Formats: sequence, structure tokens, C-alpha cells
Amino acid sequence: VAWRNLAILGAVPFLVNIPLLFFIPESPRWLAKVGREKEVKTVLLSLRGATSNISDEAKEILEYTEHVKEQEDGDRGFFKLFQQKYAFSLSIGVALIALPELGGNSGYRYYTDSIFTSTGVSSDFGFISTSLVQLLGGVLGTLLVDVSGRRSLLLVSTAGSFLGCLATSISFFLQENRCWETGTPILALISVQVYFASYGIGMSSIPWIVASEIYPVDVKGAAGTIINLVSSISSGLVTYFFNFLLEWSSAGTFITFATVMGLGFVFTAKLVPETKGKSLEEIHSLFIDSPLEDSTS
Repeated sequence: VAWRNLAILGAVPFLVNIPLLFFIPESPRWLAKVGREKEVKTVLLSLRGATSNISDEAKEILEYTEHVKEQEDGDRGFFKLFQQKYAFSLSIGVALIALPELGGNSGYRYYTDSIFTSTGVSSDFGFISTSLVQLLGGVLGTLLVDVSGRRSLLLVSTAGSFLGCLATSISFFLQENRCWETGTPILALISVQVYFASYGIGMSSIPWIVASEIYPVDVKGAAGTIINLVSSISSGLVTYFFNFLLEWSSAGTFITFATVMGLGFVFTAKLVPETKGKSLEEIHSLFIDSPLEDSTS
């Protein structure tokens, strides 16, 4: 498909979204924040079903919103996010969003053709097969995210991405040293597929899910701005430097990505809490006595 036609096709989902936006209600927590308490129950009923009992949920939202307002110290600007009590949640959000990019996602996505060509794999076959694998991984992740939990699935995804990066590095090392020439293309193909499958299972969506859950309503807008900025910067850095890194050392490049994913696995295992099955108010309470706050108090 010509790139102009591809761009037009890519615009179709956005055009479909425009009329659908008119059917999306305001967030109950935002309504509570701006003082439109009467509308909170109406919106909850539209989201949960007309026959649902939403009294307890509405009460929890209103009480928590009032608690947040009482805790305000007069600073309602953007920089309120950088207060000590938000340090832990901000660190979690920034690290989880940056992890996939600094772990090589942009390099894999934008330079898949170069990776396959360098290791002797048919670029067309490699691209199509990895796309299908990532699609299946995304479907599997969607089915499992509310069953196994965010943290568990993210650990599996990070571990798989680590193995994919490590195997890609090994394939480049073997290719550069002319070892196992018949098996190197197969190893390269499998390693890229392992990376994309693992990415689709967890890292493609879970960091954004967790980031949307861990911030109280009074700083959610500022936090969203920060994590989107972090995502763009980390993606841009990897995209810009990826070719230079490959010229330095192809094997070393993917060892670097594997190291990042390994550190990300430890970070997730040690610091990221499980948010499955918890209300947003319960999630926010997890960060009141956070490790970062304890270490600075």
C-alpha cells in the first residue's frame, strides 16, 4: 500500500472515535472534584447499569474527594505533583512508562527490517510473523490482565522481553563471528518474536493502566502530562541513537536493552504494588506509607 493511502487508512479509526466521544460520560471522580456531587450517582448508574447498587461506591468517591481537598495545602498548580507524598507514585509511573522504550521497543519497532536483514532473515516474512505474534500476545494479555493481575503479568512480560533482547544479542554475536551460520537467522527470528510477544502480553498496555490508577484526582492531569512527556523523550532518544548503537556494536546494543529489562524486572518485583481488584481510593492509600516516603522521613 502506498504510504499516502496508508496514512488515510490510519486516520479512519480517529474519525470513528469523534462521534463516539459524545457518548462518553464525565469521570465520577472529576465530577466530585469540581463540586458536581449530584451527577456522580447518575454517571455511576450509566456505567454500572441502571439496576446496580452504587451507593457505597458513590459514598467512597465523595468521601475520598473531600479528604483530598482537606489535605490540600494551598498549592493547586502543576508543581503540586512534586511534593514528597507523590514521590513514590510519580517514580512508579515514570519508570514503568520509560521501561519499554529504554528496553528497546522503539528500536525493535522502527528497525525490524534492518535487524532481520543484518542476520539473514527475510524481512517480509519476519515482519509479518512478528506482527501476528504481537497481536496474539496483546489478545492474551487482554484476557489475563484482570485474572493474573497487573504486576504478575508485567513481570512475565519484562522477563520475556529480557530473554528476547538477550537472544537477539547472541544472534548478532554469532553472526559477527561467523559461528553457527545456518542457525543464526532462526535464532534472530525467534528472539524478535519472543520480544514482541512478551511486549504485547504486558508492557504494551499495563504501564499505562497502572499509571492511570495510581494518581489521586488532584494531580492526575499533571501526572498524565509528565508520563506522556517521559514516553516521548525516551522513545525519541532510543530511536535517534539506535543506528549509532548498532554501528558501535550490534550485540552490545541488545545486551544494553537486556540489562535495562533486567533492572526493570527487579524494580517491578520490589516496588510496584498489585492494583487488581482494588478501587482507585484503595490504590491511592497504598502510597501513603510508601517505601520512598519511609526512607526520607
